[in-house]
Amino acid sequence: MKKEFFLRLLLGCCCLAWIACDKQNDVPDPVVNKDPFDADFTVNEHVGDSLVATDSVLIYSVVSFEPIIAYDTYQWTVGEDERTFTEPTVTLRFTEESEGTILVRLIAKGKANPLVKDDDGIDTVAHTFHVIPWSEAPIIGKYQGYFASQPDDKTQVVEVRYISPQEDPSTEPFGGFELINVNQGCELTRNSGVVQLSRGARACNFDAYQNFIGKCTGPDAWLKLQSSDTLNIDYSYGELGSSNRFKDQFTGVRVKKN
Repeated sequence: MKKEFFLRLLLGCCCLAWIACDKQNDVPDPVVNKDPFDADFTVNEHVGDSLVATDSVLIYSVVSFEPIIAYDTYQWTVGEDERTFTEPTVTLRFTEESEGTILVRLIAKGKANPLVKDDDGIDTVAHTFHVIPWSEAPIIGKYQGYFASQPDDKTQVVEVRYISPQEDPSTEPFGGFELINVNQGCELTRNSGVVQLSRGARACNFDAYQNFIGKCTGPDAWLKLQSSDTLNIDYSYGELGSSNRFKDQFTGVRVKKN
């Protein structure tokens, strides 16, 4: 009886040891980085105090080229500019003389991966962006969607419209923009005292709070094109002189032309 009990106990221990060993063998190996040093950067248009990542910028915009992470050294070349920039971030203004496609190249040096043969820790990366007339800003268009204050009504249409200098000489030399139906019926136009604080190819800021007329309750609106066809507007509005500002948001999709 004792011998049988001992055999059962020994068999059970062996099974437990086998299970533990099998589970241990199932533990995956730690992830090993087998990629060589890889550099990258973003193209950002200055819109007010914000940086907006983009592949298109308006004429006369200020643009910054920023590395994704910090590298040890930098060599930037921008378009036909003969200079080589060695600072981490390069910031330049692009006038009408720069209209067209600009190639930006970065040669960066970082930490080589010792697990990758022949990795010298140096990488070259290039991106292109376009300097475009204001009339070609991708944010221009009509967008159908809803206001956060009325989420069930998805028939609201907001328009970002381009104004040419021929249409309004006060917008010379590049033109301007107007925002229609924010806040719902209040048109932020060149005629309603709007202050267009900042503008970009994919983002704009309108502020009519200080100079609105009629029944317009002075919206302060920040517009950003989230994708090629989706527009988001965060804005507030209120009576002139009032410290109470009501906040709302519009989300809409570009209305396709027939």
